[in-house]
Amino acid sequence: MPLLLLPMVFSDFDEIIAQTRTAPVGNDLVANPVPTCWPVKDQESAHARAKWHLERQRERFLQDKTAFYLKVVDTDDNFNIAGIARWHYYPEGYSFETHGHWEKSNWDTSVDTTAWNWELHDRILELRDRSRESWMLPAKSPCWILTHLVTLPEQRGRGVGKMLVQWGMECAVKSGLKAYLEAGVMGMDLYARWGFGTVGEAILIKDSYGQVLFQMAKMVYPTK
Repeated sequence: MPLLLLPMVFSDFDEIIAQTRTAPVGNDLVANPVPTCWPVKDQESAHARAKWHLERQRERFLQDKTAFYLKVVDTDDNFNIAGIARWHYYPEGYSFETHGHWEKSNWDTSVDTTAWNWELHDRILELRDRSRESWMLPAKSPCWILTHLVTLPEQRGRGVGKMLVQWGMECAVKSGLKAYLEAGVMGMDLYARWGFGTVGEAILIKDSYGQVLFQMAKMVYPTK
């Protein structure tokens, strides 16, 4: 298989942003919940969304010592990036008070877009992250957490996501720890197939009428 797993480097973020100038709209490496909260209809808005998202990721790449950024490249396609992931190792467990600030959008109001629902974005990630200490048990225990995974649409079904996920699973096994993630509806079955099990009820984000806007399953590996 011409796929290769590698650590991300600084210039990868520029490459991913630049791809949105020529790729079909939405055919990018912007991970949820950003696409849910910022739908795009043309290349200009797709590029603006990718630039905001990937610059935030690069900032974290440089500053967050718990983060491990990975990529899978297609060696048969000029080593283009097919998928990326962000794993974290928390030696003292996850603490929202310590780490929750990373997920705030801190939206730059100089960027003009009416499509970007940054309040929903922050609400989804705050609810996700605040709940961790209630189900990643025992609390404050060392663990691995997958918080970011996305593959290009045309690369799906080739094992890109599996390579990115298994890296963290193997780290957890080697260190005798658990690996956690919050899965969207589309990914639950895949993660279950790879060995993750669900924990309790899903995290639901609803509007004022009770309609579910976004949901995530809480998952752990190994299950025992």
